[in-house]
Amino acid sequence: MPVFDASLKHPNEYRKYDMKLVWKTPRQELMHQFKQSRIYREDGMKGLAEWEHTPESMKGPIKKLSMYQEMQKNNGKIPIIVEEYNVDGSVHNFQEGRTRSQIAIALGIKKIPILQAFTRDFRKT
Repeated sequence: MPVFDASLKHPNEYRKYDMKLVWKTPRQELMHQFKQSRIYREDGMKGLAEWEHTPESMKGPIKKLSMYQEMQKNNGKIPIIVEEYNVDGSVHNFQEGRTRSQIAIALGIKKIPILQAFTRDFRKT
C-alpha cells in the first residue's frame, strides 16, 4: 500500500510508522478484519455468518482470485495485508485484507504474512 511505502523505504526518525511483520492463519486475520466492519459494530458476533457468506462478499474474492493468479503467472506479488494501529495502540478502524484472507482459506494456505503499521508518536521527546 503506497501510504506505508515511505516508512518501509526510509526507516529513519521521520517515518510515520514503525513496522512489524507477523504471520497469522487466514482465519485469524479474517476475524481481525470482521471486527473492523460495520456489521460487527452493529450486530457483534451474530453478524459473522452474514459478513462471510453474502453473495456480495464473494464477488470480490472470485474476481480477485483470477487477477492474483494472473499476477503470479507473471511473477507478480499479491499485496501484503496491512493492519494499522493508532498512536495509543488501538486498531485504526478500517477493513483491509478480507478478500485476500478468504482466498487464502479457499486455497488451504496455513499462514499468511501481515504487516503491522504502528503510528509513531512524534509528541514524545
